[in-house]
Amino acid sequence: MTYINNYINQQIEKMLLILGTVLAGVAAAVPLTSTALFSTDTWWHLATGKWIWENKAIPRNDPFSWSLPGADWTAHEWLFELLLYPFSGTTYGVIIFCAVPVIANIFLFWKLVKRTKPLMTGLILAVSATMLYPGLTARPQLYDYLFFTLMIYLYKENKWLYTIPVVILVWANMHSAVLLGVGLTIFFLVLSLIPSFRVGLIVHEPIGDRNTYFKIAVISILASLCTPWGYNLYGYVWHTISDDIFAKYITEWMSPPLGIPLIKYTTIAVATLVLGGISIYSRSVNLYTVLLCGGLFYLTLSGFRYYTLLGIALTTLLGEIWASDRQNNRGLAAIGVTLGILIGTLVGGIPKDYEQVAMRENYPVAAVNHLGQRTLNPYDWGGYLIFQGQKVFIDGRADIYRFEGDVFQDSMEVLSKLDIQKMIDKYHPDSILCRKESLMTKYLALLPGWVKTYEDNVAVVYKAR
Repeated sequence: MTYINNYINQQIEKMLLILGTVLAGVAAAVPLTSTALFSTDTWWHLATGKWIWENKAIPRNDPFSWSLPGADWTAHEWLFELLLYPFSGTTYGVIIFCAVPVIANIFLFWKLVKRTKPLMTGLILAVSATMLYPGLTARPQLYDYLFFTLMIYLYKENKWLYTIPVVILVWANMHSAVLLGVGLTIFFLVLSLIPSFRVGLIVHEPIGDRNTYFKIAVISILASLCTPWGYNLYGYVWHTISDDIFAKYITEWMSPPLGIPLIKYTTIAVATLVLGGISIYSRSVNLYTVLLCGGLFYLTLSGFRYYTLLGIALTTLLGEIWASDRQNNRGLAAIGVTLGILIGTLVGGIPKDYEQVAMRENYPVAAVNHLGQRTLNPYDWGGYLIFQGQKVFIDGRADIYRFEGDVFQDSMEVLSKLDIQKMIDKYHPDSILCRKESLMTKYLALLPGWVKTYEDNVAVVYKAR
């Protein structure tokens, strides 16, 4: 009877492992195979990749706007855009290019939690993939998450450490968030200098040789300087993250929107797993894991853009809290993720072409053909207009419009007050593009000197008489 019970329990555990990893695969695959993958920034990333290939150069001045033509541009995401463009002939290519870092990230998640029991492996992977979900858009942040997870894994396992400077070199040319990676190398170097100790459930045991960590940190810092902007990239990052205006108007720079059900319930699930594991097992956790989670939690409170990175750190923490004496079956986890991705692909529905994506996400597809040369456009439509070859007033490259002129402030502050006449007097547009249901549309209908020249279910175009 005992044998039968043990056998049944083993089979249940295996099914739970497969179920959890299926959920992880679905959580990752649905946005990758739906129009949600194409954020407002994706469009100008595609256009920039095309510009780089056609001009055989990295842009240093803005070629896309009429409001700040030729303004200085730190195109720190150039390598991502360069690599993306060859895949961008169809939406399928973009999906494939973006699926690679996501699938690799889930595999690394499994590597971080593989010592937990099958039930917990599945649950943790499902929760981790859900925390990855908000960042699953066709932007270089996908590779931020992958490189961050990879570095934590390499340090945790204390192997292949000299590949870290290579990771930093690639990361530095994909996105300015490479400073997170450089920070990790310094973080682990400092920890290697602290003697072993144990306080309650927190234990510190230096993982590797401090001399090795010092070399890795130095080489990584030098690697991060191997970009078209050198050390100026550090100044750019500091200038950007310390700007209060971004935190006021851009969603990912604001505090986490806990009112959104996905964010709220995922947060509750993570807290339950952490507190439940501590109360049941009282297992010790590494100091570096606690500090990573604490530091990223603090950053996440100030900016939603750190939310997914916090999820990566929490995955490591959960893997330690719920660790068991045996490893899970790799084949079952792989089967679960594969099934999840297949199911997610069917659920998500792959968009056939860019026009289908744009129409489903309510971009001004038809209105583009009715715009003038100097069009005032909404912030989140700018990237799509660039993709269509239209010069824009503003787009998602907020740093240019914030630091090189008054465009960002005017767009967010003046337009939000419907003071359109001030914008007209200052920028002299020949057409204005706005959403059909917006207050701006109603206001323009009463404004002398402007006439509606186009309207559909999404957008309205006004031109000067």
